[in-house]
Amino acid sequence: RLHKTELYHTLETYLTLDENLNKASDTLHIHMNTLLYRLKRIGEITNVDLKSPHQKIMIYLDFKMNRLFKQERL
Repeated sequence: RLHKTELYHTLETYLTLDENLNKASDTLHIHMNTLLYRLKRIGEITNVDLKSPHQKIMIYLDFKMNRLFKQERL
């Protein structure tokens, strides 16, 4: 948010679409190379291994819980 990047939204979309690069890049309206760069950047910034199923599941659940709690506040 500080640097106005779309990294959070990129990762959420990528995981929600079952890590399908084509669907994610189409949904985000970006080139697949841009998506790959963003995913690499996310891994560097967060020290999260996006190849680890356990880490991806935990992040995915965090996204879903975050959305659920935001809806409850409204």
